[in-house]
Amino acid sequence: MLLLHTLGRLQLVDSDAPEVPLFTGPKPLLLLAYLAIEGPASRRHLGELFFAGHADQLDNVSVTIRRLNRVDDSLIVTSGSEVHTTARCDYPELRQAILERVETRALDTYAGSFLKGCDLSVYGVEFEEWAYGHRTAAAEALRNLLIERAEVLCSSLRLDEAAGLAQRAYLLPGADEPDAELLMRLQAVLTAANHPLEAEVRSEARRFGVEERAESVHTKLNPGVSGSAGGNLPLPLRSFIGREPEIIELLAMLRRSDVSLVTLQGVGGAGKSQLALEVARQLADDARFQDGVFVVALDSVANHRQVPLATAN
Repeated sequence: MLLLHTLGRLQLVDSDAPEVPLFTGPKPLLLLAYLAIEGPASRRHLGELFFAGHADQLDNVSVTIRRLNRVDDSLIVTSGSEVHTTARCDYPELRQAILERVETRALDTYAGSFLKGCDLSVYGVEFEEWAYGHRTAAAEALRNLLIERAEVLCSSLRLDEAAGLAQRAYLLPGADEPDAELLMRLQAVLTAANHPLEAEVRSEARRFGVEERAESVHTKLNPGVSGSAGGNLPLPLRSFIGREPEIIELLAMLRRSDVSLVTLQGVGGAGKSQLALEVARQLADDARFQDGVFVVALDSVANHRQVPLATAN
């Protein structure tokens, strides 16, 4: 299977031998990238994108397609007046990983900014805008995923992991300069984890006047802060909105004397952890739980026999 790299580098490789580029010509590979990301396109449209100002645009497109098909005669396929590619491309795979909220796969796919090192100014304005738009969109979507995941980990007291993702989000290549809101969220996570990068983010945040706001958020994220006399529940980074029927049902179940365990089920990213924490916070002031409400992270527990020890700790 042929794989087109567009993140961090632009090259076409065989997935069975990824260390050996099969084709390195920039313009044909950029045309291939466009087809891999946008889907089928007409030869006329491709000519306007990549050969603006040329009198023989369609001939140039045909020559470019023939060059690519020397690598594999099925790489570019013609269907009527349109052409499409059979190559895999890392950019759509990145988008899918972000859509599925799988940050580990997204980070593995994101080898660098989109079309890094390509001189895009030599092509038409339309293609240049398309390329820069995708470069920003990919980096911003990944950065948002990382900071959201970092906030969830921080709320679950997994501070080292949270800080690691916050650092990746802050230093992510290809992303625009962080705005005030993002800096506040980054600083909150890094401060809660006592991470050395926090000083740099704090310094940058001062330019936006958000340092005081970040400090208040840090108080909410710090472990051990709770509205009850006992417990270790982290206060929410932002307001919890919605899920009222589920909250009411869960509160009723947990207040029953014959219920000792309630399990929340759902697909990844559905908000189970945040819903559980919100219910726990509402129970923290309940007289039935006067000894406190606690969160115990079991992500690292390998089997059920370790659950009592983790809970006791």
